Amino acid sequence: AGALASSEIAIADGANFDVSARTSGFRLATGQNLEVAGTGLFTGTLGVGSDTTAETITLSDNLNLASGSALLFDLGATGDQLAVTGNVSAAGSISVHLNFLAGFTTGTYTLMSAALITDPGLFALDETGLLEGYNYNLLTSGSSLQLAVTAIPEPSTYALLAGVLTLGLAVWRRRARR
Repeated sequence: AGALASSEIAIADGANFDVSARTSGFRLATGQNLEVAGTGLFTGTLGVGSDTTAETITLSDNLNLASGSALLFDLGATGDQLAVTGNVSAAGSISVHLNFLAGFTTGTYTLMSAALITDPGLFALDETGLLEGYNYNLLTSGSSLQLAVTAIPEPSTYALLAGVLTLGLAVWRRRARR
């Protein structure tokens, strides 16, 4: 394991910051800035902040992601957010990984915002390790990447609804006979 203590990490035009050999990828710490110039490229898994709290990290430039790269977000009562003041581009499919913290609940989490996200359809949710009992829907637009989380009703809820409908039908039929 290693870390970059510098507050500024610059990827020069044409350079590639490749962390794909690191199983845990690379996490930007609070106060760190990743600057990507021109065609500079990030390859591997990019995480936001520590893995114990939800944080917002702001990048003051563009973010260019190599095909097959991944983004890692922590979700609890609030969620990590990557705020990119420039554009986000992807050279191919990008996997979105989730790490669940205490306080995780249903709702809409804004994972990333940018001036422009080119090809937002290239972002896909990695379903490995998702908590059961929830539906997850990745919402992409030209300027944001969000995750909508809804609870899946318990089977007993469906049984209750079926019972109410059956009772309602019986009352309706009884009234119709009179």
